[in-house]
Amino acid sequence: KDKQLTQFKQYSYKSDTLYFTKPNLFRNISKVPGDLWAIAKSPFQKKNLPGLTAVAASTTILIMTDQQIINWVRKRSDDIRLKPETNYRILLKAGTTKIIALPKNLNTTLYQLGQGGTSMVLATGMWIYGKIKKDWRAVNTANDLAETFVTMGVTTQIINPLYAIGHFKVSK
Repeated sequence: KDKQLTQFKQYSYKSDTLYFTKPNLFRNISKVPGDLWAIAKSPFQKKNLPGLTAVAASTTILIMTDQQIINWVRKRSDDIRLKPETNYRILLKAGTTKIIALPKNLNTTLYQLGQGGTSMVLATGMWIYGKIKKDWRAVNTANDLAETFVTMGVTTQIINPLYAIGHFKVSK
């Protein structure tokens, strides 16, 4: 019974009491196949059909207006001198792989924010904080994020070949 009590830590916030299990990254990573299955079947469950219909309709509209949207964004970006080229200062490199790169301008900063690096830095910070402070809540949150990153990465690698990524010409 004492061992069972040490498997959880209690955190209280206002009127809520939360219990967190001892962190285990491999437990989270082992959930990835189940997450992938849930992603695959979820849209086709009866309760989710209205959402699937809304996604299908909005996707159709976006595909039909895609080039006009791209042209509008490009024009507005040109108006404020926001160029599509990225420019980084490489801080750490292994062979040809850039490990740490700092943006040198606004457009590169905005681009980098959208690439997921910010989420990974935040998750790493939570994990380090949690390890130092022995805060299971922070470590479990970081582990949950790592599970999400792996699941999203695998899903993206499965979906990408299904689309003609890189075959669309952006016109000005």
